[in-house]
Amino acid sequence: MLTLPKLSLKKSLSKHLQQLEDKVTQTRNFKDAVHTARQLWQQRKRKNSAQAVFNRIERQLQQQSSHCCYCELNKGASTEHYYPKNLFPYLCFDWSNLLWVCNDCNQRKGNKFKVFTSEEPLKITDL
Repeated sequence: MLTLPKLSLKKSLSKHLQQLEDKVTQTRNFKDAVHTARQLWQQRKRKNSAQAVFNRIERQLQQQSSHCCYCELNKGASTEHYYPKNLFPYLCFDWSNLLWVCNDCNQRKGNKFKVFTSEEPLKITDL
């Protein structure tokens, strides 16, 4: 896995992510939080204003590396949640949880994740 210094997110983008995160954290229980996070994530590119914001967020992820953060071989193509939104809905819109990955790795990873020590490199086969 590529270890990248996380670029600071622009304030306007950070504010937008925080507003979405607030909607998730204001839910009554975990099940509702998962539902809300998934729903908001699916809607992120359906409205013109939200689409513009997420296009800017993806461009900022690409500035860190244009290649997949997992395999490092393929060009990145989508935004991925390191901690899956179905298991960690409260991190769905957390900037530190978003990665730029290729579609192959994103599909293989699914809802899995692994905790690593700093000495262990992440390989998609480990997931």
